[in-house]
Amino acid sequence: MMQKEERNHKDLASSSAKLGEVKHVSCLGLEFESEEARRAHFVALLRQKMQLPSFRELEGFPLASDESILALSDPPYYCACPNPWIADFIARWEAEKTAKPAHQCYQREAFAADVLEGKNDPIYSVHSYHTKVPPRAIMRYILHYTEPGDIILDGFCGSGMTGVAARLCGDRDAVASLGYQVKADATILREERGEDGKKRWCAFSKLGARKALLNDLSPAATFIAHNYNTALDLGYVQNEARRILNEVNEECAWLYETLHSDGKSKGRINYVVWSEVLICPNCTREFVFWDVAVKLGDGVVLKDFPCPHCAHWLSKKPAKSSLGRRKSQKTPKNQRPSASKAEKAWTSFYDAAIGERVKQVKQVPVLISYFVGGKNYKKVPSSFDLELLDKIDAHVPRHWFPTNAIQKGDKSGDHFSVGVTHVHHFYSKRNLVCAAAIWARLPRNLKWLATSFLSRNLTKCNRYVVNAHNPNGRINGPLTGTLYIPSEFVEQSALVLFESKITDIAWNGSSNLIQTASASHLVTIPSNSLDYVFIDPPFGANIMYSELNFIGESWLSVLTCNLKEAIENKSQKKGINDYRKLMHSCFKEAFRVLKSGHWITMEFSNTRAEVWNSVQNALSDAGFIVGNVSILNKKHGGIKAMSNQSSVKQDLVVSAYKPMHNDKSRWRGVAKKDEFVWEFVDKRLENLAFHKGEDAKLSYDQERDPRTLFDQMVAYCVRNGLLVPISSQDFQIGLAQRYIERDGMFFLPQQLHEFEA
Repeated sequence: MMQKEERNHKDLASSSAKLGEVKHVSCLGLEFESEEARRAHFVALLRQKMQLPSFRELEGFPLASDESILALSDPPYYCACPNPWIADFIARWEAEKTAKPAHQCYQREAFAADVLEGKNDPIYSVHSYHTKVPPRAIMRYILHYTEPGDIILDGFCGSGMTGVAARLCGDRDAVASLGYQVKADATILREERGEDGKKRWCAFSKLGARKALLNDLSPAATFIAHNYNTALDLGYVQNEARRILNEVNEECAWLYETLHSDGKSKGRINYVVWSEVLICPNCTREFVFWDVAVKLGDGVVLKDFPCPHCAHWLSKKPAKSSLGRRKSQKTPKNQRPSASKAEKAWTSFYDAAIGERVKQVKQVPVLISYFVGGKNYKKVPSSFDLELLDKIDAHVPRHWFPTNAIQKGDKSGDHFSVGVTHVHHFYSKRNLVCAAAIWARLPRNLKWLATSFLSRNLTKCNRYVVNAHNPNGRINGPLTGTLYIPSEFVEQSALVLFESKITDIAWNGSSNLIQTASASHLVTIPSNSLDYVFIDPPFGANIMYSELNFIGESWLSVLTCNLKEAIENKSQKKGINDYRKLMHSCFKEAFRVLKSGHWITMEFSNTRAEVWNSVQNALSDAGFIVGNVSILNKKHGGIKAMSNQSSVKQDLVVSAYKPMHNDKSRWRGVAKKDEFVWEFVDKRLENLAFHKGEDAKLSYDQERDPRTLFDQMVAYCVRNGLLVPISSQDFQIGLAQRYIERDGMFFLPQQLHEFEA
């Protein structure tokens, strides 16, 4: 196994191609002859850094050897571990900003509009990842809260869409596509309703890319984010990928050959549908579930069905009664007996990859989709196809592939019930051989093309769905949020999947900074150094990231250290209180690195009140003051959101700000006086925007409610060790005397005009 792992490291490092190599590269004040020379220099420095025990002991440091981390990294821009150069870049970026004309004192009110953005952006869809936020949605927040050159943090970056959005803020066409106007002097205008009630175009931002710091605990996430945020020579990349595809075709095309129905022509397989083999408990004979229960053309999968050998009524699941389950079944309802549970048939074989005999549920091919002469056909597997499978089973793979044993988790347990215990068991032998051949040839910066399907459509988790909407069946992809292996899985051709990803590349990223570390311990980022934070953190037990990323990370040979993973997880012995503490640590770090008076935007989605309360309390306890809660609608939710009435179909977006750093010391001396209270309220109301609903009508803003204002003031005092200087009753009286009340909300005098309009 060690020999195989070393081969993987060698493949990752030595196959690193030019990818649009530029001569005389500048990086952190140093000059290099090429990008590869730059990378070699900083890899050597990172290697030295990793020899320090204190560096490897940082929270969130991934589980991997030094060689695996170095092979994956592209320092100083991307490290598959904490990035020790972030502070150097921040200092340079700040110096570039101060060289420009001085900015006015930073002041923003909360972004209060609801956002509607779809998921059909080609950048968004080229590589799947859990709960991604469309980059054009993030752009709206970035443009509102920042200026060109400002530094943004995403502590839970996932696939790196915040970095993509930061770059697109400098793309005139992308900004205009949001419905904004962009002037020749780079001023950006949006349509707003003025004091007279009329709409007009108002300046609010400037065209220009922002800098992004992207952080995630998952090496799979940061690797994807790195490639989304790296400048590529698209022509070179596609040519290189096609060259590799041609090589793999020469080696692996035989794996996907089939014989046309005419018995003469050779075809190429698109996909193969496999079905479980079951055993009738009455006659103990085997049968293929597909043959007796799946009715193509009718769009029906029978829950109850007769044994093809003895006609005994069966079901895949035990049932009290099966009366009237299927109108299409001809046996009269009153004569049909209760169905017995059919058992799974098992097969055992010697697994040379792990040197053990394994036992797995028996599955056989039942349908082949293939093409001949540019036309697609479907057929039942023939003797040719079965003989090919025997040949593949006897084939010894030439290239490395991961064989990691899978630990049981909250969402990674279903596959154990069918005998899938190691990573390579998630693949058919055919796809495993071809995937390994692709992986071995891909240069480091192109391996993400394979990770886009290695842990999804290439696995046995890939579903084939037959229903009323798809009577002849269709590929439906894996069930989200779990590693479930269905009764009928689809073996898609690795060659076809790889070729489809080559044509998906359609962007040119920028070199944002990326690190693999815990958001609860951002030691590489100086305090009070960032201009804005946008995060989409984990929400309770929604998604088990480290479990679901295990397959892809096994190919990368760098695994998540999940000790600080901010989730609820029984397997990790983390409950709601553990989740709240972890989220508090993450928000506390975000508070530390953010500049005073600046904003954090958090996307949130969860149906459980205790999870929402935990996140809200963690945000407040960290020191942030909430300015607004609005809606982010992604138009098209996941399959669970669309089919489950209790699922949240629209995400909430919470905007909060960090109070000025001098407020605490200045107010400590006046904490027993009214001045503190009303200065706090002044600042609070100043940062609140007007949330307009339909037809520009002002909707009720809970943040302007007197009880909320009092609670915020008390919370600030408690967090900062200040005595609460006023009772709730006196606060209400003083509020009515000093501010203007309309519809139960309080306003500053200068805000009244907009409200009245």
